[in-house]
Amino acid sequence: MKHVLLAVILLLAYSELKAATRAGVYLGLAEFDDLAEDTVTLGGIVESPIGGHVFLGAQAEYWDLDYKFSDDSLRDLSVAPYAKVYVPNRSGVTPYLKGGMGLHLIKKTTNGNRDDKQDLSLDLGTGILVSLPGLALKVEYQVREFLSVEYSQFMVSTATFF
Repeated sequence: MKHVLLAVILLLAYSELKAATRAGVYLGLAEFDDLAEDTVTLGGIVESPIGGHVFLGAQAEYWDLDYKFSDDSLRDLSVAPYAKVYVPNRSGVTPYLKGGMGLHLIKKTTNGNRDDKQDLSLDLGTGILVSLPGLALKVEYQVREFLSVEYSQFMVSTATFF
């Protein structure tokens, strides 16, 4: 099932390649509170400039986690549009701020009972973009809150310029 979801995420990112300025994939590490293990996130991004140093984009992401002290689990597939503002400078390292909202398709299993839900999240982040010829490397820290669950995520992504 994880492979199918990863393929969907990558297809979502790839579908906009020709119209986008940047598109790429990322791996992240989501940090949860003491009740759950940290988990790897997989995703794709697409973003385009709308003027100056402001970009609009979207990210699709999947992660799953198991709680430490029970058999409970939580799975999330999300799509989140965002706005990003890059702080211009003359070096190849560009800081940015990011904000948006995400739509989450959540599967929660508690005591063997599965519950499917949808929810919205508020997403805030900051990061740096390292520009190389035809390629970008992003390092980002993001905070998301939904379903009364807040988590922070450190992610590294690559993107191709078009």
